Amino acid sequence: MRTKETDKSLEPADRDVLDAATDIYDTFFTAETTYNEPVQGSEGQKMAAYVDWYRNLEDSGALTKISHSYIDPKPGTANGFLLKQPLPSKRTAIVVHGAWSHHRNVGPWVMAFYNMGFNVFTPDLRGHGSNIIPEVPLTQQDRNMGIYDSRDLISWIDKIKEITSTDQEIVLHGYSLGASTSLQATLYTGLLPNNALAIVEDCGYADLGASILYEIKQNHPDVDALSVFAQVDTMLYERQAARMADGLSMSDLKDGMLPLLVIHGTNDAGLASSTDIIYKTYGGSPKDRLEVQGAGHAESIAYGFYTYREQIRHLLGQAKVMPCELVFDADPSKELEPFPQFPGRLSAKVTVGRGDTLPTSMTFKIVDDDKTGVSFSGGRTEGTVRISPTGIATLPILSFTKATGRFSIVASVVILRQLGFGQPLQIVVNEICMFSTPTS
Repeated sequence: MRTKETDKSLEPADRDVLDAATDIYDTFFTAETTYNEPVQGSEGQKMAAYVDWYRNLEDSGALTKISHSYIDPKPGTANGFLLKQPLPSKRTAIVVHGAWSHHRNVGPWVMAFYNMGFNVFTPDLRGHGSNIIPEVPLTQQDRNMGIYDSRDLISWIDKIKEITSTDQEIVLHGYSLGASTSLQATLYTGLLPNNALAIVEDCGYADLGASILYEIKQNHPDVDALSVFAQVDTMLYERQAARMADGLSMSDLKDGMLPLLVIHGTNDAGLASSTDIIYKTYGGSPKDRLEVQGAGHAESIAYGFYTYREQIRHLLGQAKVMPCELVFDADPSKELEPFPQFPGRLSAKVTVGRGDTLPTSMTFKIVDDDKTGVSFSGGRTEGTVRISPTGIATLPILSFTKATGRFSIVASVVILRQLGFGQPLQIVVNEICMFSTPTS
């Protein structure tokens, strides 16, 4: 890359091209920018609570840090973080963050899978989050827009199998850059482990080169876009021994084999065409799509968390991964609103799949999320309750004596799945529902 002193010798038009290319390269292919803004949407408050929940888990030591060493294009180490279920689980979701973000921002997506009984692994892509080296200038730390990150995901799956069990069922989920990185990982024929069973693609791009060209046109409209693109491609090769063509491309999508869910917000105009291309071109089956009205880029989960989660559950059911659930009977739209004041109780419904044994009991615990001291005038704050033959469990929660702050009700059941041989498999299923206390 040229220095500013050398740039002075260029013709003005060439200098404009180089300046634009440097701006695009630094923005997308170095660690210059980090994004920490909360997910916006009609359920934004809930998403912020889920982010806090996940960060608090990490800060309390509940996550297992896993490191992966790589040699291409030069030796380095990438980090990821594993949240395990209370009981051993045979299912793990890999949740991959978007461009400029990091693993500590993915709480809402973690919550969706954790509630469905999955272990959840959240890697930091190269040049993001915990992989940033404080002593090194940010523009000297590389990001690769999925070119190498997608290969890392293959290695992460092998690491997860080592730490949990060799027969783990793996689901890949990503949003924005994470979605495209996950897609590209599933296209490495012969390298992808056969226990990768499905992919959830949320607002990713269909073609890296086309996406970068679009950003050049949007951010530098007065400079020849193709010239800038060629210069960025040269910078990428000189710095990381890669070309834009090494990233995800439309021609690759036909080779997809896993079940796929494509998610898109109607206000995410820049990637509308990518969503159609991914859905129509992707070769795997079954495949489905969820279009979320009013959602912008990476906001779909904040415009209906339960709809988002249940659409994933539907795909996983088709992929024969996830046929059981635990759901509170509270109106999901009322989560984080004041808990009901009527003398009464909160119930939960347990549904099991064919061949599963309905559990006879459910454990629950009330967690004081913000440490403000929630207490009740009746009932218990933790314990075990019986599940009826119809799958209904009633929590003995009555009314408040102290009404401040936010709390969660965490419920858990263990379902036995008959495998046809040996001992039945234990599957733990959780539901976490957050409430605020009533205002005085």
